[in-house]
Amino acid sequence: RELAKGTFSLTVIPLGELQRQIQEKTTTGPALAAERVRWRLHRAGWNEPPHKVQVGSAIRLSSRRRRIVADYVLHHGECGPIAVVEVKPSYLPADAGLAQAKRAASVLGVRFAYATNGVQVVEYDLVTGTTAWRLDFPTPQELWQRLRVSATNQTNRQVDG
Repeated sequence: RELAKGTFSLTVIPLGELQRQIQEKTTTGPALAAERVRWRLHRAGWNEPPHKVQVGSAIRLSSRRRRIVADYVLHHGECGPIAVVEVKPSYLPADAGLAQAKRAASVLGVRFAYATNGVQVVEYDLVTGTTAWRLDFPTPQELWQRLRVSATNQTNRQVDG
């Protein structure tokens, strides 16, 4: 239908739909952050067998069917999971997902929790209680070495004590 000269048409878009459309078209949306994280994890060597990245892993909290979902669980060879990664959109601070990553790591029983916005990476070590900002994700070999050194130090303390 044609509009009369001097009139205009207005389309009303619900706020949620507008936000979704903006996220799809900008470089800060959650999908782009997830793509960046996958690329960075692959670049660090997590895609090379026998290591793997498990995507969207549901972790059961209790028998009452409560669960949390870890965006990524990093597996070192046949040893199983050793780290959890929580991804937030790049317009949020990298540490916005750190509490969720810590919780997932604790429930899963892994030592390392990572939070990222696709640009920056924050690491939390559940054994030492330290938080560190990193330039990128560690390699599988780096995390394995840190686990081995920690286990060796723990054994030496038990023998000495």
